Amino acid sequence: MVNVARIDEISKEIRDIRLDQEDAERYTKKLQQEEEYAYEYIQNLIFNMSKEFEACQGDRYLTNLVEHRYNKLKQTQRECEEFLLKLQEDRRKFRNKCELEIATLEKERNNLMI
Repeated sequence: MVNVARIDEISKEIRDIRLDQEDAERYTKKLQQEEEYAYEYIQNLIFNMSKEFEACQGDRYLTNLVEHRYNKLKQTQRECEEFLLKLQEDRRKFRNKCELEIATLEKERNNLMI
């Protein structure tokens, strides 16, 4: 009788972990999509800056302003890249943690069923 109750408890824990994993996956996927959109937008801004440099026509002050903006955009682009990499790493770690917990619980449940 005790085994049946524990088996049910383990099954519930496994379901809860899987639900949490699915929720986290949906959230991080949405976050990743938003960050990728921002990254693309920044890339387009950087790509189109050649027109701004041309418009400066050798004016040192204007060129400095455009260079400053360019440098800021490049920094933001690097930060986006770093965030996307960290997000992917965190997703992988969380997925692995969940799978390990599930495997441990399933092993315990299988041992109780014997």
